[in-house]
This record gives sequence, structure tokens and C-alpha cells, in this order.
Amino acid sequence: MDDARLQLIYCSVVIAKLTYASSSWWGFTSASDRQRLEDFLRRGRRYGLYPAEQPTIVQLIEEADETLFNNIRHNPPHILHPLLPKQMTTVTALGPDLIILNLPTVMTIEILFIECSFAISVALPNTYTNLH
Repeated sequence: MDDARLQLIYCSVVIAKLTYASSSWWGFTSASDRQRLEDFLRRGRRYGLYPAEQPTIVQLIEEADETLFNNIRHNPPHILHPLLPKQMTTVTALGPDLIILNLPTVMTIEILFIECSFAISVALPNTYTNLH
């Protein structure tokens, strides 16, 4: 089998398995867990199975989180859409309407869990700190 087909299979099967449901578990990984995942991809690159120009595991998961968050936010029938805070629209003289999410004052356990594992890592990626 040629390299292009092996790379396609590796990306289709192995990367898909590594990133499956990553929005639910990525926030709970430690730095050593993330390093092991990166090492795994590095070995794939060394053996020619994962092209060097492909994104890292962190980039793949952040992109998947961003896509999921946007799908939830812009699709009211989505099962997770009701868990988002209500939107407030404000009018400013500086430009078009600005959409601000109104944060709830009392958080339920479900909302807290969702924010911990998903929303914080997507909405505030630079301020997210690992809890482990």
C-alpha cells in the first residue's frame, strides 16, 4: 500500500479514535495525558503515517470544540442549546449589534459540569487552567 493511502487510513481511523468525544473528556486531562497523546502523533509522523503539515492533537481538539460550540450556539433545536445562557442584544454607536451572553447568577450542577468540561475551554481558551 502506498504512503498516501496509509496516511488516509491513519487519519480516518486512528485520529478519529483519539479525538472521539474529546469535548467531554479533554478538560479533565492532565498535562502528562496531553503529552502522551502528542507523543503518539509524533510517532505516527516518524513512521510516515501522519503528515507533518497536519495539526497537532491540541489543534484538532480545539477546532472540534469550536465547531461543536458554534453548532450548539447557532442551532436552537440542538439538544444542548437550552443549556446556553440567554442572549442579550445591545445597540452601540460604534457598530452593529453586539451579542452578549447573559450569565446565570445561580448555576445548577449540570451547567457547572458543562462549563467545566466544554464551555470554559472553548470560550476562554487562554484563561483555562488544568484542574489536575
